[in-house]
Amino acid sequence: MDRNPRRTPSPDEECPHCGHWIIRPRSLIHHNVFFAVLAQMFESWPEANFIRPVSAEHLRAVLICRAGEYMPIDEATSAYDAHACEEERQLFAADLIEAARKKKRFVFRQRFNDGLWRMVTPVSMSEEVMHQARFREVFERIFADVKAMTGIDGHELIKDFKRKSVMKDGRAPQA
Repeated sequence: MDRNPRRTPSPDEECPHCGHWIIRPRSLIHHNVFFAVLAQMFESWPEANFIRPVSAEHLRAVLICRAGEYMPIDEATSAYDAHACEEERQLFAADLIEAARKKKRFVFRQRFNDGLWRMVTPVSMSEEVMHQARFREVFERIFADVKAMTGIDGHELIKDFKRKSVMKDGRAPQA
C-alpha cells in the first residue's frame, strides 16, 4: 500500500509480473544531497556561461525547467512568436515580471511546439508531487545538462560531498 496517499504511483512503479504497485519512498538523503550539490554547482558556476544565476535557488529553477519539468502559467495570456515587434516583447517581459511577483516563484519563458513563447514555472520536487523514480530521472537529466554546459560533474561533487560530510556514527551518507 502506498505510504503517501496524496500521490498516485507512476506506471514505472508497477511490477511487470504481478501488476502490484512497487512503492519506493522518497529518499530524504538523496533529496538533501541534490540540493547541497546544486549549492556547490552555484558556487563554482562559470561566469562566462550564458546562464547567469543569482542564487542557488535560481539555478535550481532554471535547471529544472531546462530538464523539461515545468508547467505553463494558465492565467498568463501573454505570448509572442518569433516575428513579434519590440513592443510585444516588452509587454511580454512586463507580464513575466508581474507573474513572478504574483506567484512568488521563478517564472521563465519557454518556446512551445506552436512557435509561441509562453510563461512557465518549474515543477515542485517535493515528495508530494514527485515520486522517487521521477526525482532520479530529473536529477540525472540536470546533471547531464550541467556537465554538457559547464563541464561541472555533479557525480564528482556528490563524491566530494560524501567525503566531507561524515555522519555522527562516522559513516558517509548514502544517496
